[in-house]
Amino acid sequence: DKKKNVSSLSFLFNAGSRYENSMTAGVSQMVEMLAYRGSTTISKLKMNRCMEEIAAHFGASSSREIMTFAAEGMRSTVPRMMKVLVEVSTRPFYFNWNKGEEYNELLVEEIGTLERVISHNATMMEHEPSAMVNEMLHAAAFEGNTLGLPLFATERSLQRVTPQVLAEHVASYLYGDHITISGVNIDHDELVGYANEHLGSLPKSSGA
Repeated sequence: DKKKNVSSLSFLFNAGSRYENSMTAGVSQMVEMLAYRGSTTISKLKMNRCMEEIAAHFGASSSREIMTFAAEGMRSTVPRMMKVLVEVSTRPFYFNWNKGEEYNELLVEEIGTLERVISHNATMMEHEPSAMVNEMLHAAAFEGNTLGLPLFATERSLQRVTPQVLAEHVASYLYGDHITISGVNIDHDELVGYANEHLGSLPKSSGA
């Protein structure tokens, strides 16, 4: 804690493409792209308004082994940033996939909005030889398993990944011992208090 006016907060989960399989390949990047579109308790519109009021920068990223949700804003907004990160990382909107067919159709429609982004990313990849080579090297070295699984979502991912698949994937890593919380310019005891309040109820994994 350097007593600065700007603070940053990050949730890092033991998750990513290495934990997928041939049927769920691309789901981690889809979780990243669907972040901040609401939760089971907060609508997309209300969450957008909340983030605008906080005036903080929010983001999400996925890699082969880590899923990150992060925020940076004024020190005074840390409690509100924490709540937003908790909502999007532990209660994403597609956890409501079992609330009926009509609701599920709305979720499918929201997921479908990723088609243009995924198509754009695929086009960009074609012009990034280094990224393509990196993907091929991982696939060859690990024979299409764990770290050899694709890092990026594809049109095939859109066809296979349903709201239920998304929910089950996120639920698979929602354990207290699978998350690291990082804070910059936040009092340590204050950060521990927020973590216990909002994430203390997360269970431990069977391997803990």
